[in-house]
Amino acid sequence: MVALPYQIKELTGSYLAVGAIGAVELIPLIIFGLYGGVLADRYDRKKLIWFSEASAMVLVGGLLLNSLTDSPSLIFIYIITALFSAVDGIQRPSAGAILPRLVSHEDLPAANALMSLRWQLGVIVGPAVGGLVIASFSTSLGFAIDALTYLVSLIFLWKLKNVPVTEKSEKPAISALIEGVRYAFSRKDLLGTYLIDLAAMFFAMPNALFPFWADHLDAKWSLGLFYAAGTVGSVIITLTSGWSSNYRWHGKAVIWAAIGWGVAIAISGVVHSVWAVLFFLAAAGASDMVSALEAARRREHSKKSMIAAALDKLTSREREIMRCVIAGKMNKTMADELGISVKTVEAHRARVMQKLGVESLAALVQLALDYERPRARTDGA
Repeated sequence: MVALPYQIKELTGSYLAVGAIGAVELIPLIIFGLYGGVLADRYDRKKLIWFSEASAMVLVGGLLLNSLTDSPSLIFIYIITALFSAVDGIQRPSAGAILPRLVSHEDLPAANALMSLRWQLGVIVGPAVGGLVIASFSTSLGFAIDALTYLVSLIFLWKLKNVPVTEKSEKPAISALIEGVRYAFSRKDLLGTYLIDLAAMFFAMPNALFPFWADHLDAKWSLGLFYAAGTVGSVIITLTSGWSSNYRWHGKAVIWAAIGWGVAIAISGVVHSVWAVLFFLAAAGASDMVSALEAARRREHSKKSMIAAALDKLTSREREIMRCVIAGKMNKTMADELGISVKTVEAHRARVMQKLGVESLAALVQLALDYERPRARTDGA
């Protein structure tokens, strides 16, 4: 996040060369981000995450060796950047979906909170410390420290239990990728939200300027803070986001958030104090988080609609089985109470999981607690 733009700035002195990082990252991230979701449904998620972390460590090692040469290769840096983007795209879906398979549904909220805290600290503290290390010492030291952090991550990941796929999982296919793209384009509300976000990011994302900006303000020490400022604003909005659950005009919120992002970025470009610049970059990050919250709320609404439709397709017997699962009853107990065999209970439970698109008993229980009980209260009322 910090070392590559700074290194390219030092090598070329070109805004265009630094900005090209985004162009190099875009296509691999889109392609492998979509296919990463397919892989996450077909292969052991722990192994996918471990493989992607190991690949990233190797790539950082390549950047370290390149930085130690007399004339580091710019083309090599771009190639590694594209590969990094591909690895990140593969990892994200697995990393985002592995928690329900690792912890019980009672511990899932706490685990999600810890993951969110880890991400926020990493995105704030990491660039800040990295910027100080790079500005005070060298990009080579920054790459070396980064490689060590990946090694530590691999050691901890190795201690996790495997997360195998279900028996009914199919081999990854391009058709599944195409189906996901087709669904995304069929939802005009989601597509419009994404287009607004992309427009704001494409035309008003100043990351390529940060290394030059810090030099212009005679504050090289602040380079990492430039990259961390937006996340600070995002965290503030996250911690005060209770209002968003009662806000009705979600589309307008996305539009105003995009406008707020652009205004904050524009103002940051005309002030001359490093602290004022950081303040408005944080304001831009806050606007971006408002947009992200509204997009997440739309996705959650879409997910609830799909699950509600799937619940309506359950037979009365399958619904009985699911309610017994929620109550924590064993297969033998369910069989005795319902007057059926244990094998029949297992068959019904497998069909319920297939219809609802869950891969584990913990995920089934969590889904049922989230969606079935509220429906039952509504029906009872």
